[in-house]
Amino acid sequence: MKANQERQKKNDPNRVEIYSHQIFNATSDIMKGLDKMSFQQSKDMIGKSLRQDYSILEQAAQQNQNKYTAEVAHQVQVDQSLQLIPCPYVKASSHKKYTLVLDLDETLLHYYEINEYDGDLRIRPGADDFLKSLSEYYEIIIFTAAMQDYADWALDHFQNKSCISYRLYRQHASPFGGFYVKDLSRIGRDISKTIIVDNIAENFQLQPENGIFIKSWFIDPQDTALLELAPLLISIAESNVNDVREALKLFRLHMLEQMAKGVMNPTMYLTQNIKEILKKYSESLSATETKLLEKNSQIKA
Repeated sequence: MKANQERQKKNDPNRVEIYSHQIFNATSDIMKGLDKMSFQQSKDMIGKSLRQDYSILEQAAQQNQNKYTAEVAHQVQVDQSLQLIPCPYVKASSHKKYTLVLDLDETLLHYYEINEYDGDLRIRPGADDFLKSLSEYYEIIIFTAAMQDYADWALDHFQNKSCISYRLYRQHASPFGGFYVKDLSRIGRDISKTIIVDNIAENFQLQPENGIFIKSWFIDPQDTALLELAPLLISIAESNVNDVREALKLFRLHMLEQMAKGVMNPTMYLTQNIKEILKKYSESLSATETKLLEKNSQIKA
């Protein structure tokens, strides 16, 4: 029971896209905020790693890798014979208001295939604690493009695997343009209350506003990505937001603002100020709603 060849392709650390160097996915929505900047300024801003890791970006720039090359590199050989499971994938009832969909390989763990019969599986630093703490606020669903036998074997290595409510596999992913896309609309949960965390942005391309891009993990014992991400996700749940997409959009904008100011670790800034940011956002929404109600009352009068 070993990882497939396509996982080896995905594990290649030399393949990277310029927009993918921050913990939150920098999709076209974010790029709209950079339209007045020069290309070099935009590249410098987006290229800053939240953990001061610029080496991969510079390597990508030196090799003149473009977006098309990166997309092709992430693609896998799609098995067209694999039947897509009918949706919805999970039961309708859930005692948690929010749902957190987590990728497996290079997000929570890394499996290195030594040979056909042996390999080394390592769990990302903080992954077990992450599952335990987030399960108090979210219904946790693992959604992997891996085959079920490998995924179940890998998940058995987690001490807190009982915190996982459901497991979705390759047969639940939709083949699309060379990728196994994770269509959140097929899960059976309210999209406005669902967040997906994945190390490949194309995997959640159908619902990019729900996605958080996390840096791929291979072996670094000092990695703190999950440790930094947990407080932000907990704050969203504690703030009882109506739509997680608005909260994630707000976080992205604040991160870009901090990077523009030269802050080296905008994630840490968000962690320290998240409650105040969400509070101001909530107050702003309330003020807007009040004005609309007053305006409607005046019109009726």
